[in-house]
Amino acid sequence: MADSRRAQWDHTKTTGAESSSEVVLAEQVKLLVAFFSPRRQDDIDRLVTLSTEISGLGYQDFLGLEAVQPLLARLANVTLEALQM
Repeated sequence: MADSRRAQWDHTKTTGAESSSEVVLAEQVKLLVAFFSPRRQDDIDRLVTLSTEISGLGYQDFLGLEAVQPLLARLANVTLEALQM
């Protein structure tokens, strides 16, 4: 299941230009918090990529996305897990 979500995240990343950045970021957050493992370098790379994209959008705009708000606590935990490795 996790690997299929990783493939879905990668697909969203490569085809995301067709959608608004907000929609893509919300989908990527949803997927990342579902499969993230701090022991996998590819997952850490995905988290870094996502963080860069969030920064590009702007934190205020990102935090204001309704689709992201229920996932913020899990995203914070994922980030902390990565930092502890």
